[in-house]
This record gives sequence, structure tokens and C-alpha cells, in this order.
Amino acid sequence: MIIDPADDATTLTALAAACDTVRAQLPLDGPPYQDLDLVTVSRQLSSLGDLVTHLSDEVLFRSVQPGPSSSQRHRAIGAFASALDPLGRAISALGCVYPQIAFRDETSGWLDSPNLRDALRSADTVIEENLDTASEALRETADGLNAASTYLRVDTHRVQVALHRSTARSRATAPTPPPIFGTELPAASYTRRQGR
Repeated sequence: MIIDPADDATTLTALAAACDTVRAQLPLDGPPYQDLDLVTVSRQLSSLGDLVTHLSDEVLFRSVQPGPSSSQRHRAIGAFASALDPLGRAISALGCVYPQIAFRDETSGWLDSPNLRDALRSADTVIEENLDTASEALRETADGLNAASTYLRVDTHRVQVALHRSTARSRATAPTPPPIFGTELPAASYTRRQGR
């Protein structure tokens, strides 16, 4: 089965939108992160895990596809595969947020002390840095997927235009036989025999 480059481009755009959706759900308004809990981070990580699965399935599907390999297929594989690096960084950054939230939850019932306040500020700093890293990595992932989608669409359009141009040119420039001046073609042999 040959995959239409427009289908690849549509899939890349949809995956970019999914990255943007997860990114929009990150609380980037700064500490304190009272609304950020383990359930929220777990859901975001689960969504990113689904994206990793989808991207790797797209690479796998194209890699085992029978038939001759094409440059379009290689470009699509490269686009899906290259999105995994920044997506992995986003997952790693969100993973670093987990222990900080767990610490904050664990200490919520403790008596207030200067040491506890310092530890909670440090936890908020780690959370903030990692949320920023995750946001940037998700933006990079979405931008890369959108750029690849645009490239595949433009490249497909360019190929179609070139093919149209080459077929139109070959029809328009078909050689015409040179005119024959001063000689007459001999009559067909059956007309000579009949005396015509």
C-alpha cells in the first residue's frame, strides 16, 4: 500500500496539534503550583506516551511497508522519527516534576519552619525549570512536525507541477514530420494495377 504524501502531512499536522494541546495544559504561570498534582502530571505523561506510541507506529508501519522504497517514504519516516527526541525531553522533564510534587504533598501537613519553606521553594524552582523545559520541548516537537508537514505538502505539489509540465511539454513539442516538396509519393500498388 502506498501512502499519499498528503496523508502523511495531515498526520504530522494532527500530531503537532496534539503536542500543542498538552503544552497548553502545562501550568506556566509560575510558583506556587498549587493546582499541579500527581494526577495532572500523570495524565500529561500518559498523553505524551500515546504520542510516542503513535510516532513509533508511524515509523514502523512505513519501515515494513512492502515495495520499493521512495524518497517520500524516507522523508516521512525521518519526520516522524525526529519528533521523538524533543518529545522524549518533554517526558523526562515532566518526570522530574513528579518527586517534587510528591515531596510537596508529603510535607503539606508538617509544621511550618524556615527549612521547610526553603525546601518547598527549591521544589517550586525545580518544578518551574522542568515545566519550562517540557514546554520548550513540546513547542520544538510541534514546530518540527508542522515544518515537515508543510515540506511534504509543498514537495508533493512541486512534483505534481513538474509532472504536469513535462507531460504538457512533451505533447506540445512532439516533432512533426518534415514537409516533402517536389516529389510525389508513388501510387499504391493496387491502384496502378487497376489502371487508375
